[in-house]
Amino acid sequence: MTRCVIAAAVILAVTVAGAARAQEQSRAIFEGFIGKTLLLETPGGTLEALYRPDGSATMSGPMADEGRWRWDDSGQAFCVKWQKFRGGVEGCFVILQVAGAYFVTPKGSNDVTTTVRIKP
Repeated sequence: MTRCVIAAAVILAVTVAGAARAQEQSRAIFEGFIGKTLLLETPGGTLEALYRPDGSATMSGPMADEGRWRWDDSGQAFCVKWQKFRGGVEGCFVILQVAGAYFVTPKGSNDVTTTVRIKP
């Protein structure tokens, strides 16, 4: 139930703010995450991720992996390709902020599957 309410709030925020504005905010949010350990709460459990300024990325926890991240062609979404996760296929994402919480959604989608927090 809570996940449905959160998803509805994110969809509403994207609709109201507009896709372009949401992507602009996504870049600014993600730039603030670079170099910090993030806690990613997914349906499969919580894991840690670190996106470094040099484009490398590390994920630890139940889905430990190494990868590379980059900005997409628009410069507003980040793309990451893990060695093992998702079969090594690159995925591109935007980060949304709603009521002080951060959510990751695949670029071009309103599906919310991951909540993001900076590790204290």
